[in-house]
Amino acid sequence: MVDALKKGSGVLKHVQMAQANVMTVTQKLEKAVCRCFSVSIYANGRDDYYGFTVSSFDSMLSSLELVVRFKSGERYCCAEAGCHLGFWDECWWQRFRNALNCEGIGDLSPLTIDRVTVIVETGAMLGLRDPNDSSALCPETEWSYALGPFSEANPVRL
Repeated sequence: MVDALKKGSGVLKHVQMAQANVMTVTQKLEKAVCRCFSVSIYANGRDDYYGFTVSSFDSMLSSLELVVRFKSGERYCCAEAGCHLGFWDECWWQRFRNALNCEGIGDLSPLTIDRVTVIVETGAMLGLRDPNDSSALCPETEWSYALGPFSEANPVRL
C-alpha cells in the first residue's frame, strides 16, 4: 500500500478527496445551529440570515460557545436575544438535537451553551418589521453583548 501511494496510483488522490469531503465538528455544529434558526419568522428559511460561529466546545461536545451576528445589510425587528434566540424553549432544543442528528453528531449528553456573544454589525437594519418601512436604525459602529449559560436539561426564559 505504501508503495502504491508513493507511485501516485490514484489511491492517495482518493484519500485526499475523501478527507476534503469530511466536515469538521465545528462545521457540523455551525450547520446544525444555522438550521435551527432558519425557521425563524424573520429568516424565512434562509440559513445565512444570521451569522453563526461556534467559537469553542469541549471535548465531549456537551458545552459550547456561540457567536451570533446581526449582519450588515439585513433587516431585523431588533437585536434583542429574547426576540431572536430560542435557547429557553424546549422546542428549539429539540430542533437543535434533530439538526445534530442530521449531521451525525446527535448522540450526545444534554448540551449547555455556556456563552452567546451577540454582535450587531455596522449597517444591520434594526426596527424593521415591514420590508417597506425605511425608518431603520442602522448602527454606525459594531456593538455586542453576551449572555448565558443556557441548558438543554433546564431551559430558562430570558
